[in-house]
Amino acid sequence: MGVTRYRDAAEMAPPPPVTRDLARRIRELWRRSSAFGAWRLEPGVRRYRSLEELQAAHDAAVIQHMRQLRAGRGG
Repeated sequence: MGVTRYRDAAEMAPPPPVTRDLARRIRELWRRSSAFGAWRLEPGVRRYRSLEELQAAHDAAVIQHMRQLRAGRGG
């Protein structure tokens, strides 16, 4: 897919219309994604000494999130 450059926004084609089907599909996607629960990120900046340390921290956060989801479902 090529990239089209415009000098002004007036040159751009209008966006496609939002149909009822598209709006329904978006609502369904939001409903499904909310079933997974929101990620709770702690504020602040983290520094890691290596990519391995970063990956280990990420894996630990994912496991903790999955355990919280499992505890919320009761199993």
